[in-house]
Amino acid sequence: MPTLLHQPPTELRLGEFCVLEALLPGAESVPVGIVLFDPATDHLELKARRDWDWVIDEDDAEVLELLTAQIKRQIEERGADALSWLEETASSGLHISDRQPVTMANFASTLLRLYQKHIPVPVRPHSTHVPFYSCRAAAGSFSEVQQVSQGEGDEGWLEA
Repeated sequence: MPTLLHQPPTELRLGEFCVLEALLPGAESVPVGIVLFDPATDHLELKARRDWDWVIDEDDAEVLELLTAQIKRQIEERGADALSWLEETASSGLHISDRQPVTMANFASTLLRLYQKHIPVPVRPHSTHVPFYSCRAAAGSFSEVQQVSQGEGDEGWLEA
């Protein structure tokens, strides 16, 4: 059985992604999610935000949750053609960016990386995010340097 050291390198391929934004009346645009397309496998997926209640008011949040669910249904039904459908049907309330190239080896990790880069998520300790500790802290008390700050936006928190 080959070990990980002897595994062939992962093949890189070119994909495309778009950023989906909601344009709410009287407010700035709100990033909704990332649409990633892999032409090699014809795979298309939307990773939509889940923290609506912390970003916009309750009524708008409900509409956007329904809208992202509809887009996911279209992806299930239409497959890769859903991206063209989305580009053609996006309204004044929903904007989809132009397709941008992205190099990827793993679809899921590329989707997560793009989401983390383009969709700002407010830190809600122990709700949307978990503390990040170094391995040095695994056996014993935390030193002052190893403590995770409870401050919003602190890089000591990872989205769950």
